[in-house]
Amino acid sequence: MKMFRILSLMLFFCAYTAQAQQLYVHKAERCRVEYRDGHFLRQKGNTLHFVKLNVEWPVCLNYDALEPLHQFLAKELFGNAITQLDGALNHYLDSLGTPLTQVPEGQYRTYYVTLDLAEVEYVADRYISMRLVNNCEPKDTSEVVKETQRLITYDLINNKVMTAKELLKTSAKKPYTDNWWQLTRMLLYNLPGDWADEQYEVSWEEACLMRVGLVVDMGESYTGGLYHQMSAVSEKDARQFLSKEARALLDAPLPSRSAPVAPVSPFTTADTAQVYVMAEEMPRFQGMSVASPEMTRYMVSNVRYPQLEELLKIGGRVVVQLIVEKDGSVSSIAVMTPVSPGLDREAVRFISQMPKWQPGRIQGQPVRVLLHLPVTFRINE
Repeated sequence: MKMFRILSLMLFFCAYTAQAQQLYVHKAERCRVEYRDGHFLRQKGNTLHFVKLNVEWPVCLNYDALEPLHQFLAKELFGNAITQLDGALNHYLDSLGTPLTQVPEGQYRTYYVTLDLAEVEYVADRYISMRLVNNCEPKDTSEVVKETQRLITYDLINNKVMTAKELLKTSAKKPYTDNWWQLTRMLLYNLPGDWADEQYEVSWEEACLMRVGLVVDMGESYTGGLYHQMSAVSEKDARQFLSKEARALLDAPLPSRSAPVAPVSPFTTADTAQVYVMAEEMPRFQGMSVASPEMTRYMVSNVRYPQLEELLKIGGRVVVQLIVEKDGSVSSIAVMTPVSPGLDREAVRFISQMPKWQPGRIQGQPVRVLLHLPVTFRINE
């Protein structure tokens, strides 16, 4: 049973020694990955866009600001060169027209847009791999679906984006060469079902690195698009196809990086309201102590151990940063200490779907309070 497989899922406050009413200021952060989702409706003339957003945006890793990665992601996902997530998203939405809260009456050209960015793998201080989807599907079936799906690996040692072009040798990328056929057969062998049937026109162009080896987005061509399916080749088998740069990324010694010396800056959000790290009355979850048996039962009932991490017996403590707003809702969720994409994602999902908290208070008035909440995953052996 799932409850017995999860030995411990603990949520507790990080201890702070600070005066009450201490404002939060930004300092150098070793790691920060922001999670953002939402639905938007925009109108421009006689055109409507329904936009669904689900983004895991790495702000910094190992004290690096990741500017080349942000430039690449902003261009592919939002079609602009703004490297800050909020700025890039808002510029993109503004380009689609006026925001609406409900669907207007009348005849409109309608499009359904999916913007998705997810971590595939994170190997601390070495690389992060991501999957990006930008899909624009017209309501009118006579129009062609516009779709971009990318797999990328960002080299954290040399600060550069690596697509399949940089990860693989030229001979492995060129269709129908001996190396291409050899790699393709390995990928087909690891796919479920009879994908190796010769009647299928198999295509693959996207690839990234994972701990398991090389992961490739494969598919069967059909009119109007491509069925996407992931396959993988172990690192041992993949090395003969990897470029010199990719092998160097896997084998290079990790450089040590320390926190940059820079002035701290005040924490700001869209509404510019102050944020505190300590208050006279700290936020509480539905009146319960976070270490209470009731909280433990709530967590065990609501946290789902990701299947892949459970299978591989991956556990650890994910530290999530969030703001408890004046009305008790949570916002500005970010992972500060990652463990694996699946565990990080589940910790964020769990916290974002918690019922409202009792907000923090100063002099009896509700205030915004920043918390760090570790969620610890352990599996019975």
